[in-house]
Amino acid sequence: MSKTKLLSGHKVVPLTQEEQKEITDSGVVFPCAMVRLQPDGWLLPDPMAAKYCDTVYNFKFRPDDLIVMSYPKSGTTWMQEILWTMVHNPDLDHPETSKPILDRSPDISFDFIFDTPVAQFLKFEAFRKWFAEVCPDRRTEDGIMLQITELMSGRRIIKSHLPLSLMSPDFLDKAKVVYMVRNPKDVIVSYFNMLKKINVGEFSSAFESFTRSFMQDNLIFGPYWRHVQEAWEQREHPNLRFVFYEDLKADTMTHLQRLNDFTGANLTQSQLDTVARHTSFSSMKGRGEPMKDGLFTNFFRKGTSGGWKSYFTPELEQEMDDWIEKHTTKNGMNFKMY
Repeated sequence: MSKTKLLSGHKVVPLTQEEQKEITDSGVVFPCAMVRLQPDGWLLPDPMAAKYCDTVYNFKFRPDDLIVMSYPKSGTTWMQEILWTMVHNPDLDHPETSKPILDRSPDISFDFIFDTPVAQFLKFEAFRKWFAEVCPDRRTEDGIMLQITELMSGRRIIKSHLPLSLMSPDFLDKAKVVYMVRNPKDVIVSYFNMLKKINVGEFSSAFESFTRSFMQDNLIFGPYWRHVQEAWEQREHPNLRFVFYEDLKADTMTHLQRLNDFTGANLTQSQLDTVARHTSFSSMKGRGEPMKDGLFTNFFRKGTSGGWKSYFTPELEQEMDDWIEKHTTKNGMNFKMY
């Protein structure tokens, strides 16, 4: 590894053989070497952490950018669709309406897994072809999604699973962020089912082992609580909107009205009603997410709250309840445990 210290101040520390084995033995197969960025412990693929973290840190965000951030499986894709529709398509007449959400709202954290063996399981080759079309004179080695995002015109809706501490110190002064957070019990169920569906690395983990790996911070883009805590501490910043997935689902219109003010979209009530219908889970799941070259991805599984109840044994539920209470007691964060 050519670089061990990042612009963010984090140190890139490769996992020991024992640490890598612990992740592998749990059945959570991420088929490449991993590193942690200390002191926060962010778990990322090697060598992508050193390769792209500084690029993201130096990325030129614009004052009108809207960045949707979260730990994976927390409702990020739903919020992408909401914001893109509010800003670009409130009357459902935009010519790119039927394009996949990642074509309209790129995910800059994807660059961290493009060069890993995970790409073959997710069939990312379609994105490489897209990059060749959009960035014909550029190198994929400098970041596919980052460079596509850089060249986008108009107001950008950008997705990222990276934590706030890997961004530049003035990040929140440059652009607006909507941070999504979800009941971690539903997060882990959604994450587990996604990995089973795409079968990354012949995914073979039992749900109980997978859940414990989550609680032990052994999943990519974790630790979960550190990720959430950093955004929670900034919840009063005028450029950050902290949104609980469960609240958004329970009272969508109230949150659309707040997002209308936050983004400056200035939509009418009729347009907000249209956005609500278009971005409902039944509507999004019905449309699906067709991709280039016949590939298919669908980020919307059920969109329900409380689905965890059919997965957790009483013992595992108690273990995770204790874990949640330990991390929320001091910060005042109140998850609605549907």
